[in-house]
Amino acid sequence: MGPAQLLVLQYHSGDSYATKATEARIADYGNRGFPTVIFDGANPLIGAGSEASAYTTQGAAINKELAKAPVVAITATMSVSGGIKVSVSIANTGSAALSAARLRVVLYEDIGTSEHHYAVRDIVTPMAISNLAAGGGQQFTATSTYAGGTARLNAVVFVEASNGDTLQAALASK
Repeated sequence: MGPAQLLVLQYHSGDSYATKATEARIADYGNRGFPTVIFDGANPLIGAGSEASAYTTQGAAINKELAKAPVVAITATMSVSGGIKVSVSIANTGSAALSAARLRVVLYEDIGTSEHHYAVRDIVTPMAISNLAAGGGQQFTATSTYAGGTARLNAVVFVEASNGDTLQAALASK
């Protein structure tokens, strides 16, 4: 997303905000309890409590990650007219080819309560990024069948390395 920017996505399980997609993603993470915070696709903190306390606890790790120069640039737009579509353009800004990575598109909703600002509503099937040369670019289009309201629906896209690390993220503008 950029220097000093952090987005906290809330993957729900076993409650009224849970979806098949969030339950599957939580299983992918191997989550063992709630609340849990997983920063940057790794570094779980089980029993994390509130977002504020989790940020304090993981502040050093978060700041270290935010200081890294991204190896991918992402631009994305989201359209909700006639179905949900997210158009994504990525560019490899690093010095080496990018391979065995995935583009992920996550739809989230600001439910508007103090506890639920970034509740994940749908996760689009990841798209493979293979052998993207340094300086090269690639375009993707993702669609969602999410049937809920779209007024407070947003999308975040991110490039995930094969080890689960998030290389870069961007919000999709509407």
